[in-house]
Amino acid sequence: MEKYSDIDIFLQKNDLTGDAPLKTGIPSIHQSLTNIALTKKSERMFLPTFGTDLLETLQENLLQLEYNILKEVIIAQLESQETRVTINNLEIEKNLDVFNIKIYYTTKDGYNSLGILNLTVNVIV
Repeated sequence: MEKYSDIDIFLQKNDLTGDAPLKTGIPSIHQSLTNIALTKKSERMFLPTFGTDLLETLQENLLQLEYNILKEVIIAQLESQETRVTINNLEIEKNLDVFNIKIYYTTKDGYNSLGILNLTVNVIV
């Protein structure tokens, strides 16, 4: 896998270096996909196209056809913003106001590693 790194979102100080710790490899990809998936479009002032429509989609009552179309749109949004992976599938299960989201992906590192990112989101509809 190419050497990508992201700053850990919890910004806890690294005891050895005194810097913010870095995430690399699969943890870096998981953090990136989580940030992209849970950020609403136009939420970041200077990056209005960053993020997905996932949270807005979860708050709507959708027909199956609309859900399938929006799922493909969200997959395309994730892939365009996280170039280290190919998204194979996106599953969303609802249990009351809790959504369990699974993002299945393959890394583009030459090893084609398979991965699953599990997210749990509470949405008040």
